[in-house]
Amino acid sequence: MAKLEVCIDSVRSARAALSGGAVRVELCAGLTDGGLSPSPGLLKTVLAAVGHKLEVVAMVRPRPGDFLYDADECAAMLADVEAFRDAGAHGVVIGALTSEGRVDKAFVKMLVETAQPLPVTFHRAIDVCLDPVAAVQDCAEAGVKRILTSGGRATALEGADTIARMVETAQACNLEVIAAGGVDETNARAIRDSTRCPFLHGTLRSTFPSMMQHRRDPPVYMGAEKANTPATEYSLRFADPGRVEAVAAALGQPPSPAAQSLRGAQPVL
Repeated sequence: MAKLEVCIDSVRSARAALSGGAVRVELCAGLTDGGLSPSPGLLKTVLAAVGHKLEVVAMVRPRPGDFLYDADECAAMLADVEAFRDAGAHGVVIGALTSEGRVDKAFVKMLVETAQPLPVTFHRAIDVCLDPVAAVQDCAEAGVKRILTSGGRATALEGADTIARMVETAQACNLEVIAAGGVDETNARAIRDSTRCPFLHGTLRSTFPSMMQHRRDPPVYMGAEKANTPATEYSLRFADPGRVEAVAAALGQPPSPAAQSLRGAQPVL
């Protein structure tokens, strides 16, 4: 049986993850950019909402783009790790590469030491490194406890063979590998069976209409270019408890008593 980790960017999605049967959430901002460091306020609120029933790990990534960081960005990441640790996060998610595409072991060790005693996950920076399988050993030597990966491909299903090799290497290093990338209710079981990962990771989001009544016409779009339509700024993306539950069930993971009690006592709004 594999377990489910849901990638979230809101309290509503955290509640949906718990309601659906996930056992861990990865809290981010900027999911459109692949996940960035969340604000301390968001982390505090998510911990208050679900932290007593769910493991909450926080992303540490200062900007979109590649994973080669300058001195200022490294300082920001170390400060975020310290802040998230002190705020009560149950773990942090990090990643850094050298210009040659290898794990930046020296800096990762600094992040791991700053995070102590929290477990550290190396994120999908591993999927764009020189050799994802060899990088597992580098992560272990740097003190990382978990690795999030799609096997160097766009999706976990496409990278399943590589993920399976990473799992073999990780077992010898006492690391946990988490399969990520396109995980949903249609393929979770196949990914689990082909990779033998103990954890799967996905956003499992759906689009929900905003309750905003006043709407500008013509609409005013916020942020960078995207597939803008008149409804774009009034469509909200959250984890869908039904989809979370479907994937958890596909993995053979029964709803936890905490999830059942939450579902009965407090609906996901």
